Amino acid sequence: MFYLKKLKTLLQYKILLNNYFLIAIFIFLTLFSIKHIIVIIFLIIYGIYLYKKSKFIFWCCFILSLFSVLIYLITINYKIEEKKHYYGQVISIDKKEDYQIIIIKNKIKNIMIYENGNAEYSVLDYIEVEGEVKEIEPNRIPRGFNYKKYLQNEKIGLVISGESIRIVDQKFNISYIRELLIKYVERYFPENAKSIIKGLVIGENKDFSDEFMDSLKINGIMHLFAISGTHIAILVLFLEKILKRFKNKSIFISSFLAIYLVVTNFSPSVLRAVLMYYFILINKKFKLNLSSLDIVSIVFIFLLIYNPFYLENLGFCLSFLMAFTIVLIAPLMENKNDTLKVFFISLSALIITLPLVININHQVNLLSPLINILFIVLVGEIMLPFAFASFMFFPIGLIFNYLCKGFMVFSSLISKYFCINIKMPYFSIYHSLIYYGLIILILIVYKTIKKRYLFLGLLLIFLTCFLLFNSVKPFLKVVFLDLYYGESTVITYGFNTIIIDTGDGKNNEVTEYLLREGIYKVDYLILTHNHNDHNGEAEHITANIKVKNTVMSIYDNNNYLYTNNIHLNKEMKISMPKMDLIIFPPLCQYANENDNSLITYIKTDVNMLFLGDIEKEGEKRLNNFLYDVDIVKIAHHGSKTSTGINFLNMVNFKYAVIQSGRIKSFGFPNVEVINKLNNYKKIIYRTDKDYTITYKLGKFYRLNN
Repeated sequence: MFYLKKLKTLLQYKILLNNYFLIAIFIFLTLFSIKHIIVIIFLIIYGIYLYKKSKFIFWCCFILSLFSVLIYLITINYKIEEKKHYYGQVISIDKKEDYQIIIIKNKIKNIMIYENGNAEYSVLDYIEVEGEVKEIEPNRIPRGFNYKKYLQNEKIGLVISGESIRIVDQKFNISYIRELLIKYVERYFPENAKSIIKGLVIGENKDFSDEFMDSLKINGIMHLFAISGTHIAILVLFLEKILKRFKNKSIFISSFLAIYLVVTNFSPSVLRAVLMYYFILINKKFKLNLSSLDIVSIVFIFLLIYNPFYLENLGFCLSFLMAFTIVLIAPLMENKNDTLKVFFISLSALIITLPLVININHQVNLLSPLINILFIVLVGEIMLPFAFASFMFFPIGLIFNYLCKGFMVFSSLISKYFCINIKMPYFSIYHSLIYYGLIILILIVYKTIKKRYLFLGLLLIFLTCFLLFNSVKPFLKVVFLDLYYGESTVITYGFNTIIIDTGDGKNNEVTEYLLREGIYKVDYLILTHNHNDHNGEAEHITANIKVKNTVMSIYDNNNYLYTNNIHLNKEMKISMPKMDLIIFPPLCQYANENDNSLITYIKTDVNMLFLGDIEKEGEKRLNNFLYDVDIVKIAHHGSKTSTGINFLNMVNFKYAVIQSGRIKSFGFPNVEVINKLNNYKKIIYRTDKDYTITYKLGKFYRLNN
């Protein structure tokens, strides 16, 4: 107490009051600039501003940022030595349908183990593992899921295919409490109640059905089922109501939250909310004169120094964006009733988190602020108390199960009939900087009405242009996607889009790519032949994106919903602005389905020939082919059954693109094919080495540079 009183008298302490957010911004910009060089410009400008404002604050920023950068660099550069055996304590187990993922603790980075089996392990176990080290791949499709980056952010340095695992010891681990609670819920509760209780009480939403999860995302209420800061706030308010007559209620709530941190596995969003609660209590008790903005800034600073990789954690970013938003708009809502407060907080959260939400869901529901009012009441007043009551007295779970079922149906109905969804493309770092820059300017000049409306107008103009410019592709862009199994090519020019094949549909990568790029209309979806690695995602694409026409061979008996199906039995010519297409179907049915592939010729800024999977017999269809060709999508993933000498003599072209897939047992592309193409002086691009290949502005670009 004496030291705190002395601390409060220091000049430096008084300087920092109401200025901790300046340090938080500096650390954020510093860490962000490591991966985005353009941010360095903003960091330098901001640093100069701080130095002029207060040298003491500047040096505080510099020293704390240096700590966070050092921790980041030490962690990212730490390498786990590859050896025959690996030893460590199990810290998490994620069971899948036919395998499980086990993570064991190492020094600075942990080890992830894929185990094909159902052997029972616990966080009490110390295990010894023998297995093959797996290659960690980055994203192979533009802006797609980056597995390598994900593991890096999770501090996982090695991934192993576990061939032999044995338990060598057991010791108590505090995470065992969470494990026991999950097992308890799984054993005693029926299906619907089990998933909701695990979501609301433990923070485990893996049991949610796809339909329910989609409804939560569309309604914009996912945060209520992810144990976020909102969840903790509801929980604290609920406990305060119950314990309002107890003198030491803050001690009980603090103890409960400490245990709850363990139960929720120290989720970043929960950690943020709990630490803020503790700081509020300390600030009040010792009269530290910290503002709400100071408290949220101090917690932000502390967590980023402790773990700089939190900046890449979606839950962490959303949680702090919400916290800063609530603190900043609180003065504007002092005289508002609770309903209006919830609405304005939800609306502000929608605006401030828009880029993050769009990059996850590709769309935003404009009615989510209104929906939040309803669901915060339902969850806070009914579902959450019932979930905890059921958790403590499991017979109540039988009644709660019906309540959960009704809630899921209600959420689904709201998502279908009470939504105005606006689809938007991916927010790049440049778009995000402009967006948040304009919001900051609006807040700075908020009290000046003319300037406020000026920057608000600029923000609306930016969003309008962002949508329009992403809907129109002013130049030809041909994207040869690097899929795990199969191939797909997306061609855009002006207002027109053509897709040739879809791959097998693993993780719906083609659909996700189209949505990220702002492609919501496809003029022609050309499916070369009836093999899963070429049409496996067609149903999902037509269900989620407006496809005007799907073109297939007459020997392909598939029909897809939501689209006009065209089955070709003769040559088809299509004229489009800036593009002409000729599609050649097989004139007879071949015994080999590969030879039934449609052959597509596209004449535009560059002339392209797409061969599907035709083999040497099917290549005879190109006899007397008289069209100029610049780029050929090589047939059948570069298999030795295709790209014969006769074909190479018949068709003259400069560039060869091979979409090989990544299933190693197939051996695509074949060495003989590569040698033949080299002998004929072709410039080769191949997805197994180059990842996704893009042709635009007269040049080829490799994703793997």
